[in-house]
Amino acid sequence: MDSLKGQIIFITTRNAAYGFKLAGLSQYDATEDDIEAVLLKVINQTDAGLVIVEESLIRSIPEARLTAIEQRWSGMLLALPAPVRPGVELEDYVVRLIQRAIGYHMRLQI
Repeated sequence: MDSLKGQIIFITTRNAAYGFKLAGLSQYDATEDDIEAVLLKVINQTDAGLVIVEESLIRSIPEARLTAIEQRWSGMLLALPAPVRPGVELEDYVVRLIQRAIGYHMRLQI
């Protein structure tokens, strides 16, 4: 298995920042208004190999724009799901992850 090259960096809202920083992890604060700028700064100005973005923030970037950012960057981008979510929302999240990974919409029957 190939090892991940580069840093693991988290992008979260300010509320979640303290936990990541206390654990000694690389973390950047963002809001829904500036998430795209923060994401671009992180992938262009660091040696990030994996960027994990709080799901509530990444939703504010249009899907086409997010795809374009991912395609021109060699690292991996993941959404950090909220800790508590109802079952239907969890299913929607899984479907979105699969759709992004394979580029095809699927219906899941759980």
